[in-house]
Amino acid sequence: FLDEKKGSSNLELLYNIEKNYKETTNPVKIDFISIEANATTSTSSINNQTWTPTGKKDLNQTRYFYFARVTPNKENYGTIYKKTQNTTIDIEIFCDHNRTWCNEMIQDNGRNNIHTQMGWYTAHKHDIPTDGTILDLKSDNEEITLTDINQTSYNEGLFSNITTNYTGDKRTVNVQVNIIASSWLNYHQTANNGIPFWKIKFKTTPSGTPSGIGHTGHKIDIPRSAVPANRLGW
Repeated sequence: FLDEKKGSSNLELLYNIEKNYKETTNPVKIDFISIEANATTSTSSINNQTWTPTGKKDLNQTRYFYFARVTPNKENYGTIYKKTQNTTIDIEIFCDHNRTWCNEMIQDNGRNNIHTQMGWYTAHKHDIPTDGTILDLKSDNEEITLTDINQTSYNEGLFSNITTNYTGDKRTVNVQVNIIASSWLNYHQTANNGIPFWKIKFKTTPSGTPSGIGHTGHKIDIPRSAVPANRLGW
């Protein structure tokens, strides 16, 4: 070694585990016992003595390979009586607690939101540069705009400041937004390509038209009084 490594070298192990976009998979647990590295074709000289270098490293460590996904806060937001809707996106990992070592592995690494299916936990320790992220949000309606995906909006497994906005003036608009992410974050129980999505129906009131419908879609219905109105005269 004729550089600053001074006889040391790094070893990178790569694994490729096939992922089914419709079936959940518990994390793969791998125990490394030892790795032996030999360099029998090389020699080194120390104090005029020739040595054949060999190397051996006992790892004695465990590594987990997670099954992850991106998922919207809601898959169907229903009818929205406004033009902007917050559409939060989570990054989650799967671990079925029927496995004895899942509790020990996850511990407090997930808040299991109300919308989350059983066995899925928000990946608080998800690392965007190495574990993947959301690449794009694609709407099937050109009058729909979405906030840009960027790392500044990401915090502990959550993209919190994403909004879906309607810029048109139609009375009712249905939209589906697909979440385009790194391939290893795709998962959906029914979509063939594993790409998750959310749906919204925007329902607006045309300008100048009175309406008793509020943002929640409820109406105020006040019954007419049967008592004659009194007048004050002077």
